[in-house]
Amino acid sequence: MATQPYPSEGDWWVGYYSVEVERRYHQAGLPFPDNAAAFIWYSRCAYDIAAGMTKEASAAKHLKGLEEALGLNPNPEPEPIPGDKVVVPIVGYVRTDGKKWADDSGLRSFRIMSWFPVLRCYRDNPDGVRKELDNIALYWQGIRVFWHLGVDWWSGAGYDVSPKWPEFDSLFVNFLNDCKARGLRVSLSTGDMQVLEPSGSEDHWHEHIAHLAASVDQYIISWNGVWNEGWQNTAGHRANVETARNIAAKRKNIYPWGAHGLTDPAGFDENGDPEAPDTLAKWSQSPANHTLVHGTRVYPDSIRRAFNLMYEGGGFLVNQDEPVGPGPDVYQRDDDPKHLFGLYTMHLISGQMTTYFSGHGLKSWKQPGDFFKDWGFKELPVLWKEMGIPEDIANWQIKPGHHGDSAIYPRQFSNNGNGPDRCDGSQTGNEAWFIVSGGRGNWEILSRRNAHIKVWSHNGVFWEGDVSAGTMFLTVGSDVKALVFHSKS
Repeated sequence: MATQPYPSEGDWWVGYYSVEVERRYHQAGLPFPDNAAAFIWYSRCAYDIAAGMTKEASAAKHLKGLEEALGLNPNPEPEPIPGDKVVVPIVGYVRTDGKKWADDSGLRSFRIMSWFPVLRCYRDNPDGVRKELDNIALYWQGIRVFWHLGVDWWSGAGYDVSPKWPEFDSLFVNFLNDCKARGLRVSLSTGDMQVLEPSGSEDHWHEHIAHLAASVDQYIISWNGVWNEGWQNTAGHRANVETARNIAAKRKNIYPWGAHGLTDPAGFDENGDPEAPDTLAKWSQSPANHTLVHGTRVYPDSIRRAFNLMYEGGGFLVNQDEPVGPGPDVYQRDDDPKHLFGLYTMHLISGQMTTYFSGHGLKSWKQPGDFFKDWGFKELPVLWKEMGIPEDIANWQIKPGHHGDSAIYPRQFSNNGNGPDRCDGSQTGNEAWFIVSGGRGNWEILSRRNAHIKVWSHNGVFWEGDVSAGTMFLTVGSDVKALVFHSKS
């Protein structure tokens, strides 16, 4: 017995399902048959809908059946992309290995980027977006994407996104397939749900998006958040942890793969600290399996707080999904490459997932290549590849530089005079990665180990040499803002 309204002939059967059936015939290099050979894929889909299956689940089932009948590979290898690929693609499923990020190859250090209104850009300029996806795939493992943006801040600039668009379903699926073809993964979020559903429930929209994602494959949506800044972006302003958990459970029942989160705690915390351990624990409850963080944005405190999330924060698995970044419209924007290099690299060496954030990922993108105008889009991944930060660094010991066994330490910190504010990192038996930042006057940096040390700034290698334990090997002015130290005995 049917449990849902029959799908709209215009919007769903013609605007979505027929488009997807014909697209698969074209992929197979075959003309679309105007006879029973194609009709069976409509009748079978309609039969299951009439029997009570949701239209999304029925479409996913029979479109995959059509792929098999046409000899299409449902999980094709990503097409080779011209140029030197800087980033190491994700392998198989994104996993949460205890409190560490992993995929099918083992522990991983995930790094993606944000492009909030990419679905609107894709609707208006699909070829331009595809060319930009080619660029993104060279440097990043995925994209953070919003499936709804509706307040005037977006719509007034022509960057709104809505699942109520007649073409949304097919557009969303096609976009996911374009990402998949390039080896890119997607981190899903949504905003402004009070515009989409001013007083009603939003749950069915989350379920609908999950069904669409499931029609593509089990890998493409590698991170799933319920809301962006849920304190201000929920339907009927019902933002609370139980509502978020209920929505996440419904979504996860349809799309169980990948990592699931609720929302960043900013705006919910009563004691004024959204990164406090008790707040993070509250907003990381099951079915969530990681914590979403919109970190402190002002240098040098941004770097300190990023480190302390892992050192003092209670061992959470952290996805830094909206840090500070360069460019117009970024809240508390920071265009200083020195600051950005220190902050984003701290995410990686402390075992967190990072999400590059910039103005062109908000309301500035017009054409392919725009992201190259924001420092860090290309520069950070290139630096990280040259640095060779280990994928399994989350297994290392988190270590502040004031501990007596830290591999790298300053002669004194700024609270005792001249020196850096912080010296923090991760270390193992014979290897260490530390970031020195902030402060005043000169930094005087020492090593506790006999080691080969390589120092990096935002411009590349800053200093390199062999040092003896107890040696002060580097004196530099604090105007360098942030340096990364790699020590190997």
